[in-house]
Amino acid sequence: MFDGLLSAGIRAASLAVILGWLLSAFGHLDLGGYLAAGIPAAAAVLFLTYRGRNRRAGFSLFRRMACWWKYRRILPLVYLLTLALVVAGSVLHEPNNFDGLSYRAPKVLFWLEQHRWHWIHAPYHELNYTLPNYEWLTAPMFLATRGFHSTVVINWIAFALIPPLFFNLLRVWGASRRAAYDWMWLFPSGYGVVMQAGGIGNDLLGLTAILAALYCANRFVASGKGACLLDALLAAGFCSGIKLSNVLLPVFVLILLLREPRRLRSNPLALGGGIALGALASGLIPLVLNRLHSGTFLGVVNSPDKIANPVAGLVGNGLMLIMAAITPPVFPGASQVTALLERALGSGLVSWLQAHYVKFTLKLNELPQEEGGGLGLGITLGVVICFILWMRWRRSDARPAGGRALLSWQWLAYWSCLAVGLITLMAKLGTGPAAPRNLLPWIPLVLGPVLAFLGSERAARARVWRIAAPLIALSVLPALLLTPSRPLLPPSTLLWLAQCAHAGSASVERMQVVYDVYAQRADPFIAIKRLLPPDAQVIGLVSDGSEPTAAWFKPFGQRRPVYLLSADEVKAARSTGEVRYVVVKEFCCELYFKMGPAQWFETFHARPIESFDVTLFASKPAARYTVAKLE
Repeated sequence: MFDGLLSAGIRAASLAVILGWLLSAFGHLDLGGYLAAGIPAAAAVLFLTYRGRNRRAGFSLFRRMACWWKYRRILPLVYLLTLALVVAGSVLHEPNNFDGLSYRAPKVLFWLEQHRWHWIHAPYHELNYTLPNYEWLTAPMFLATRGFHSTVVINWIAFALIPPLFFNLLRVWGASRRAAYDWMWLFPSGYGVVMQAGGIGNDLLGLTAILAALYCANRFVASGKGACLLDALLAAGFCSGIKLSNVLLPVFVLILLLREPRRLRSNPLALGGGIALGALASGLIPLVLNRLHSGTFLGVVNSPDKIANPVAGLVGNGLMLIMAAITPPVFPGASQVTALLERALGSGLVSWLQAHYVKFTLKLNELPQEEGGGLGLGITLGVVICFILWMRWRRSDARPAGGRALLSWQWLAYWSCLAVGLITLMAKLGTGPAAPRNLLPWIPLVLGPVLAFLGSERAARARVWRIAAPLIALSVLPALLLTPSRPLLPPSTLLWLAQCAHAGSASVERMQVVYDVYAQRADPFIAIKRLLPPDAQVIGLVSDGSEPTAAWFKPFGQRRPVYLLSADEVKAARSTGEVRYVVVKEFCCELYFKMGPAQWFETFHARPIESFDVTLFASKPAARYTVAKLE
C-alpha cells in the first residue's frame, strides 16, 4: 500500500509540473485548462499506478507498523503529537513565510493573470529565476480554493512521508533495524523540518522528494520492476526543479541505479520514459528559460545570493551551519550569545566575512524559524550520543549486513559527489541565515551513512539512548507552541507570563514586536488598501518588491499590481488610464527615479493621500508607503 501511495504522489507531482508547462504553452493556464486536461490525466495516472498492484502488500506493511507500535510506541506517539500540532498551527494561522509571500505565491498569480508562464516585469528577480516546481503544485490548488492557505497540505504530506523513507535509507546504508526505527521518528523532529511542515516553504518538499527518489531506486535494484525505475527518475527530476541548490541531487539516485545496469537495460520503456518525463518535470526547462531571458542559467548576473570569494562562502556558511546545529529550541539569551560569538571571532574576521558575503550573520534567534535554521540541538545531541556509544562498543559490536547494499565503487562515487557538491554549494551559496535551510535536502545524504555507521543494535538498546531519544523528540514541542509564525498559545498570554517572570522591558517589547509582525505579515497592507476604491482594479507600485507582494492581489481575482519603475512606465500608465492610484515605497523614489518622494509626486502630478509605516521585519525599521492618486 505504501509503495502505491508513494508512486501515486510522485506521478501526481510530476504531472502537475508537466501539465503546467503544457497549459502555459497553449495559453490555457487557468481553471478551464486544468479541468479539461488535468482531470483525465490524473485519472490515467491513478489507473496506471494501481493497475495490477498486489493489494495484500499494504496489509503486511500495517502488520509491521503494528508490531513497531507495540514494542516501541513512545517515539511514534511523539511524532504523531508533533504532526497534530503542526496541522493545528497551520489551520489556525494563514501562511506567513516571507519567501512564499514575496515571490512564490505572486509568480503564480502573475502567470494565472496572463494564462501562461512568462518572464515577469518586476524588480524582485526571485519572481523569475527561482525554479518553479513547488509553484506548479500550488497553481491548481489556488484555482480550486481561491487562496494559498490550502497549499500547506503539500508540506503536511511531505512531513508524513519522511519516517518510512528515512527508515529505508538507513537500512540501505547498513543501520540495524532497531537504530533505523528510532531515527525514522527522530529525524522529522529536527527544528528546521518541523517549522517548515506547517508552512509554505519549499525546502521540506525537496528533502522528501530526494528521499522518495532514493527509496524507489533501492526498490528497483531489489526487484527490477520498471514502475520503481520510472518513479525514481520522476522523483529525482522533480526534486531538481524545486530549488537551484537541488540541481545536483539526482546524481545520487543515478549512483544507486547503476548497481544493476542489466536491469536498467532490461526495462527500456521505463528507462526511456523516466528520463524523458523526468527531464520535463526537472529544472531543465526553467534553467533554459533563465538563459534565454537573462543570458545566464542562474537567471540573474549580479545576485546578492552568489558569493564571489569562495573562501568567504566556505567559512561563512560553515559557521552558520555549526550555529544552526547547536541552536536550542528555546533560547532567551540569543542576542547576548550572538554578541559574545562576534567578540570571540574578532571584529577583523567578522568584518572581512561581511565585506565578501553580504548576507553573512551570526545572529541567533530565540526560537526556531521557518525562514532559517537547520536541524537544531536535539538531533545534534542524538548524533553525539550515538558516537559516544559507538566509541564504547566499537570493538565488540558486530556490524549489520545491510552495509553491503552498495558496492565499493558506489561508496567512492557517493562520497566524492557529496563532497564536491557540498563544497561547491557552500562556496557559492550566499543566502545567509537561510543557507542551513537551503541545504536541508542534502542533510539526510550526509546523516544517513553516519547514523548507519554509528547506529548498532546494542547502542539502540542502551539505557541512556532509551531515555535520550524520547527527550530529543519532545524537545521541538516548545518551539511549536511558541513559534511566532503559528503560535498555539495566545501571544497575550505569553507576554503576561514574561512580565510575571520579570523579563526585561526590552525583551517583552521585542516579543510584542515579533508576534505583531508575524500576525500581520500575510497582509500587512490592509490599511493602505482600504483607501482604494473598489473599482481600482490595477494598483501602480513604486517598490523594490521585497515585501509580501501576494497581499497586493487581495481580494484575489479583483486586484493586480503593476510595477512603475521608470518615468516612461508612469507616463504610459497615466495615458492608458488603467492605473489611477499608486502606492509609493518612499525610498524607492531615490532608488529608481533619483529624486525624493515630494519631488516624485510633483513631477508625475500625483496627489498624496496618506502615508503609512509598515513593519515587515521585526529586526528592521518600518518602511514608509504613501498612497497617491494620479491627477
